[in-house]
Amino acid sequence: MNIYSSDKRTVFSALTENSDCDVLVIGGGASGLLCAYKLREKGLRVALAEKDLVASQKTAYNCGMLFGNGSPSYGNISESGETDLKIEENFRSVDRLREISKKVSDDSFRDVKALYYTEDNSRSAFARMQNEYRLRFFSGEKCTFLTWKDAMKLYSFNIASGILTNSAAQQNPVRFCERIADYLSLNGAEIYENTEISSVCRDPESGNFISTAINGVTVSSRSVVDCRGASELCGEERQKLEQRTVYYLTTEPVKELVGWHCGSIITDDCKTPLLLRTDENKRIIMTLWSRSFMRKLGSTYDEYMYRYEEHLLRSMFFGIKDLKISDYGKFDCRLPKNCSCGARADDSLRGFYYICSNNMLGLQDSEIMAEQTASAVEQLLKKSD
Repeated sequence: MNIYSSDKRTVFSALTENSDCDVLVIGGGASGLLCAYKLREKGLRVALAEKDLVASQKTAYNCGMLFGNGSPSYGNISESGETDLKIEENFRSVDRLREISKKVSDDSFRDVKALYYTEDNSRSAFARMQNEYRLRFFSGEKCTFLTWKDAMKLYSFNIASGILTNSAAQQNPVRFCERIADYLSLNGAEIYENTEISSVCRDPESGNFISTAINGVTVSSRSVVDCRGASELCGEERQKLEQRTVYYLTTEPVKELVGWHCGSIITDDCKTPLLLRTDENKRIIMTLWSRSFMRKLGSTYDEYMYRYEEHLLRSMFFGIKDLKISDYGKFDCRLPKNCSCGARADDSLRGFYYICSNNMLGLQDSEIMAEQTASAVEQLLKKSD
């Protein structure tokens, strides 16, 4: 059960005959579509192959939240790999996604407030929140530091200290990606759905990449960007990954949220990251993820997580009468250890790039990596001309 569903009526055709392009993007999720969009904007001939339907896999679980969380994001991606971790990219990415949404006629993007808070009233927790505030403020985010007295006037649950910002946003990631796919199709890019790429190799004569679909049809390209995510990695790369389980809970539409900014994003600083938001249908969606060894307990642990989420939700919004849970689910993903995403060039294949995004919170990681990877691809192709 996905957080978001599709309202798409048209389906792009599968790849049925050999073709060629400047860049082949493998994977039609948020990372792949954003990368294809940025490459096409640079004037390159782009083709995108998706084994199912665009935005139908992990992107459909994306929470659709855009905000600065204070953690480093990947900056410039060169031919040799990633360099320069830049926190400021989180904030600039929101502005870029706003512009892309306008260009592709996505009406789901909307600016909202965001709260990052702690219930811990210790001096150390207060100091951490102050440092977070400085980090955000001097990175260019327009934000306000909240003490517990300030928070009492705004929220109905306990807050020892927090940061309130107006520079966050929400959007429907599935609708956004579908609009990008439509835009690309109308502007010269080739979009292939139900097309699974089974192998990629280098043609020794032309130097081009030959990507073969499971039906035997091939795409010849000067560069390839693999956006299928960590699940497609194997061998030594696979051993560098760790599993995370993401749980989400959705309420039925509510008419009023007493003592809370409707539509805002709420994040706490506990060890189990917790995020809350409302969608366009006035439902509350809670998302949290766990790395606990207790996942081995299977359904027993899933039941525990459900009760834990339900308790948190009801304790935070006690002013809502008859709060009902409409959906509850989970999905597993494997991500690079010690970071939420990654983008790099293949050391052995010049012109082959990987993008691995978490697709848990929002589209910023995908957008940042697509921005840098598209620039690296453009520079590489210019050198080879």
